[in-house]
Amino acid sequence: MRPPRFSSVPAVSENASAAEEALPQPVASEEFAGLMAALGPFGPRPLLACAVSGGADSLALLHMSRAWASRYDAALMAFTVDHGLRPDAVEEAHYVQRLANRLGIKHRTLVWDDPHRRGAIQAAARAARLGLLTKACREIGCFNLLLAHHQDDQLETLLLRLARGSHLDGLAAMAPQRRLAGVRLLRPFLSIPKARLQATLRMMKVGWIEDPSNQDPRHERVQMRQLLERRFFSRAQAAEANSVFTRLRAWTEADIAVRLGDVAAFCPGGYAMIEPGALLALSDATALRVLSRVLQAVSASVYPPRGRSL
Repeated sequence: MRPPRFSSVPAVSENASAAEEALPQPVASEEFAGLMAALGPFGPRPLLACAVSGGADSLALLHMSRAWASRYDAALMAFTVDHGLRPDAVEEAHYVQRLANRLGIKHRTLVWDDPHRRGAIQAAARAARLGLLTKACREIGCFNLLLAHHQDDQLETLLLRLARGSHLDGLAAMAPQRRLAGVRLLRPFLSIPKARLQATLRMMKVGWIEDPSNQDPRHERVQMRQLLERRFFSRAQAAEANSVFTRLRAWTEADIAVRLGDVAAFCPGGYAMIEPGALLALSDATALRVLSRVLQAVSASVYPPRGRSL
């Protein structure tokens, strides 16, 4: 069974032993188990959902999650979002469904049928995707949603947020886990380059779908990807910078939580009451982060307000 579009890499010569050492290594099952353990605990016989588009990253996640679920007595559900943005989307969803069925995994396609599509369509599609996925999870009583974002996605996000003047929280980019609409979003692959996920699928002899929009330079994320590919930025340096920002965010989160309790009281009516004296007693940087959390909570926003508007 072959996908609608398949990307392959020429085989390496048997005599190219030196080159083989530099080839990306597949993700081993034990390594994936460690990545999942860092996101746990999951409790006995957990139910997990996996978002699968048909690309290399999400198919690698599907196969590795299936093996993990079998090992740890977990149940797995696969969701595919059809945004309806390309003619091939329906067939791609069918391909994922056939693959999931062959693996013994229940699958459901979620369709974005909002006719009011305007402005930054990729951003709107991402928001719709998360909305559909979290809603579908709640409907089946699943509170753990696996997403296939990987290290390359993380570095692109870092560059995007640098370009937009983000502060510490933004520069830490995506978190390995976060809560959204009552569901835990889990990203086990954030430390894994995409090339290793592709190597994993090649080892399994599994094909994947190539989305042509991932090469469209009109999109900001594609522009950041091209900067990395052209080595205008060192991947290793970008990864280290992201690691530093991530650690800084983790170190400050506990303090912000304590300060938030001193400064604000959240009320059942959906608003918050702020004690001005307690807020003004904080340093400017801490006060702004506390205020950011309050605004994000009462507005039910996915992201906190940006630095300038804050």
